[in-house]
Amino acid sequence: MIERYQDEIIGYLLIGLCFLLLTLRGSMKNSGDLTLLQSQEIELGEIVWRSIFLWPYHLLCWIFSWPIWLMPVRDILLRIGILNHEMNPLYKFLIAVLLFLNLVFLWYFEVFRWQ
Repeated sequence: MIERYQDEIIGYLLIGLCFLLLTLRGSMKNSGDLTLLQSQEIELGEIVWRSIFLWPYHLLCWIFSWPIWLMPVRDILLRIGILNHEMNPLYKFLIAVLLFLNLVFLWYFEVFRWQ
């Protein structure tokens, strides 16, 4: 049974190890975290297994901690330049096409949801 999922398990653990290295690197840059690691109040083994096995949860928490989720949409659009008058007309056309395809996609799932 495990042999069938061996590649997925190894991939999951490798991603977890990379996330562990990123966690330790970030902890070394923060002086508060560094003193906590050196004071032996928290065991390094606990950090290791949590970083390796719970990396999807920590990744989601990190993504949702970005300040962009709290910004108004208008400010985001102004910052990336979509509402500028000097924007290339091709970009405006492509954004309109993407919005139209999004509506078609939603309509498709709404129509065929009960079938």
